[in-house]
Amino acid sequence: MTSAEAIEMLTAEETVELADIVNNLFTFIKRESNCDTQSKAGQRIQESVVNYVNLISQRNLELKMPGDPPTIINTENFDIVSQALTQCTIKTTDITPGNGSPTARFIPKSDKKCNDNKEVNVEFVVINSNSFNCSSDEIVKNTIGMILSDESGANLI
Repeated sequence: MTSAEAIEMLTAEETVELADIVNNLFTFIKRESNCDTQSKAGQRIQESVVNYVNLISQRNLELKMPGDPPTIINTENFDIVSQALTQCTIKTTDITPGNGSPTARFIPKSDKKCNDNKEVNVEFVVINSNSFNCSSDEIVKNTIGMILSDESGANLI
C-alpha cells in the first residue's frame, strides 16, 4: 500500500493527527539534520514532507461538499485550507487559515454569469518559509501553494 492509498482511508480527525506528525518532520529536518538540507537525503525528506502536506489537503477536500465549512489545519510550520465551493461562492469567499497567514480572494475577470452547480475545489497551503532555513527560527508563513480543481479533480489553473 502506498502512502497516498493509506491517506485515502483517513478521517478528517486523523488527517489532523497526520499533520502534527508532518509538522514534527519539518522540525526534525531543521534541528537534527545539521542543516544538511541540500544533500540528496535532505532533499528527499523535504520532498516527502511537502508531498504529505499535499496528500492531507487532497484527502480533506475529498471529504467536502460545496457549502461545507472549510477544513483548516494550523501547525507551527504550515497551514492548510481545504474547501469545496462553487463558481458563484468562490467570488465572495476569502480563503484564509487565520493565525496571521495570508488570505486568498478571487476576483472574476468578467461579470459573466456564474454557475452555482459547477464545483470549484480549493486547496490552499501556506508554509513557513524558514522551515528549511537553519539560520532562522522566525516563523514567516508566506510561501503559498494553491490548487483549484473541478469536481472531477482536473486542475482549473
